[in-house]
Amino acid sequence: MPTLTPPQKLKQSRVQATVTFTADEAKAAEAKAVEKLGEGVRIEGFRPGRAPADMIRSKINPEAINEETVRMLLPGAFDSLMKEHTIQPIIPPRVDMVARDPMTLTITFVERPEVKVKGAEKISVKKKESKVEEKDIEQMVGYLRGQYRTTTPVDRPSKESDEVTLDFVGTADGKEVEGTRANGYKVTIGSKSLLPGFEEAITGLKKGEQKTFTLTFPDSYHAKHLQGKPVVFAVTIQDIAEVQLPELTDAFVKEHHLGESAKELRDRVSQSLREQEDRAFRGEREKELFEAIRSATVIDLAPELVTHEERMILDEIARNLEKDKMPMDEWLKQTNRTMEAFKKELNDEADKRLTLRFAIQWLMDEKKIEMTQEELTTAVADILKSVPEAQHTGAEAFYKEGGEGYEELKWRKRVEKLVEGMLAA
Repeated sequence: MPTLTPPQKLKQSRVQATVTFTADEAKAAEAKAVEKLGEGVRIEGFRPGRAPADMIRSKINPEAINEETVRMLLPGAFDSLMKEHTIQPIIPPRVDMVARDPMTLTITFVERPEVKVKGAEKISVKKKESKVEEKDIEQMVGYLRGQYRTTTPVDRPSKESDEVTLDFVGTADGKEVEGTRANGYKVTIGSKSLLPGFEEAITGLKKGEQKTFTLTFPDSYHAKHLQGKPVVFAVTIQDIAEVQLPELTDAFVKEHHLGESAKELRDRVSQSLREQEDRAFRGEREKELFEAIRSATVIDLAPELVTHEERMILDEIARNLEKDKMPMDEWLKQTNRTMEAFKKELNDEADKRLTLRFAIQWLMDEKKIEMTQEELTTAVADILKSVPEAQHTGAEAFYKEGGEGYEELKWRKRVEKLVEGMLAA
């Protein structure tokens, strides 16, 4: 049996213990390690894994044998420590080898950190009332009318509200810039659907005319390779058409199944805009609330815990980049990040996520926020309604009581209830 030293409580909710294994235990574990690692080793004249142990050992990196030996020994040591000393780790423990003979390991567990949200009862976020202006309603109604517009070709210089068909291409340093070429592109002057300054630059041009002008893409432009970049545009006007919008009448509304009357349509548009603004305000208030909670939280996070969270974030980024078929180094280049700056971002983000997560857990426990069985059953049923029939069986199993999906949903609903209560205060 291995010798276990009594665990020591360290700062940052860490528990450390030293485990020493007998020579026989280490030897038996090493033999199993060599056997496992040797399964893929090919030696001429022998089937895979069937060569003498010494021959197999000679083909394996000693460090790999060492690491696998430790992995063979750890499960029993973990079980003994956690059962005998009621250690409750929240992430995989860190293992360091102290000595090779006898095999001595230091195991560092990280338990749930102590946390407190100072002045939790005073945390509040200012309420915002949605306000829909007449111009917003007119803009949306104008968009709806635009779906049924008619156009008439004209032979005159283009002006506000005209639909212009054009070809254009952008260059920088004499080379075409990716994503800046279009042929037969239609734009309504005044719609502000193109780069700021573009529609103004083509106003006054006639069919067949050409023009060259330089515009700089905004720093916030969605294509990162164009952000802040000056580009020379060469434009050719192909056609100009005058746009006629239908009048907003009860007859028009009924004809196109938009409602029973123009007033009803405007009222619905107003309500829809108000709801959109309410959702936007809600999102802003939630962000403010989370920031207030984080700022009020007192917590001392173990470095192992932060490192573990960093890996989780990095894995998430890597999966998304893999979906986009983009190498990490290319992503760093496109986002103007150095590896050093990226590591600092990871560390900061991990610290923020952990602080907020533990603070929310503390608040839910403090305020006794729980979900009833009925509430959870309803929540699961609502999710299953939106799941395609072919995936229904798998979804039911995932959200079965006690399962991973069920516990995740329970946490999320508790957080929603907490946020709702704090925003209403």
